[in-house]
Amino acid sequence: MKLLISSWLSEAQGHWRMQLRIAYRELIHWMVAEFGFDKWDAYMPLSQCGIVRLGNFVDPKHSVAASVKKTILAR
Repeated sequence: MKLLISSWLSEAQGHWRMQLRIAYRELIHWMVAEFGFDKWDAYMPLSQCGIVRLGNFVDPKHSVAASVKKTILAR
């Protein structure tokens, strides 16, 4: 099972790269709060094992989702 944090913004509110940063930031904050990671210790496994999904690029309100597998967090 994966843990998933999503970011939905309209094109007027930000480029998909900004949405990606927001999704990763929220996932890192969640890992710190729920699993006791240090901010930088949470960033390191995400840089290697994080999963990004981009969707709805035809629609102006496209979405970006960042996730990580729970098995990575258990290590």
